[in-house]
Amino acid sequence: MLGIVLALVLYLAHRRDRPTGLLALFVLVYCSESFIYVLAGTGVLSANPFLWWLPVYGYLLLLPLLYLYTRTITRQLDWAKDRWHLLAGVLEFLVFTGFFFYSLLKPTSLLNDPSFRGQVLTYYAYTSNLWLVVYSCLILREVGQHFRRIGNYLSDIEAQRLRWIRFIVWSLLVYVLILHTIQLLKSPLGYQLINFMSAALNVSVLLYTAISGIK
Repeated sequence: MLGIVLALVLYLAHRRDRPTGLLALFVLVYCSESFIYVLAGTGVLSANPFLWWLPVYGYLLLLPLLYLYTRTITRQLDWAKDRWHLLAGVLEFLVFTGFFFYSLLKPTSLLNDPSFRGQVLTYYAYTSNLWLVVYSCLILREVGQHFRRIGNYLSDIEAQRLRWIRFIVWSLLVYVLILHTIQLLKSPLGYQLINFMSAALNVSVLLYTAISGIK
């Protein structure tokens, strides 16, 4: 709910000198996965396994949206050339939508088998983390090049937004690194730590994004 409210605030705050439209989409996609955890916590997910395939993950869309937002700040965005960055996210949405309706209409399909579903979602998660690393590098390069190009002429607000973007990217990278380390150790305590870190990171990213984007 917090993410939806902040996304709406950012969307309504969009102006020519404060391009927060893409940032609103970033926040919306960032928090959309939490819907799955809400369903899991209420028991709805276990009773309706086809809901696992709801197209709400957005892992392949999240960082490309932040990358495109970064290019709006650096004034390098060209939709004719840059829109292909959203292609993987669009395909991701279409694939999960197809899986959702197929598993809904055919309850006995392989997609509803817990073992098969777990393998697919695990591979998907690892692929998504690689995607996150790739786009994190692109974003950090974009920010670094812009600072080197016109660092002395940056406005305070523009510099602040770029530093915020860099902070968010590094936070996500560190989180993914810690996540994989904990998973390799396979400690029961580790999963409690993952849940705590996820909750803390989500709230921090959402609030920090909204505050920094509206300034």
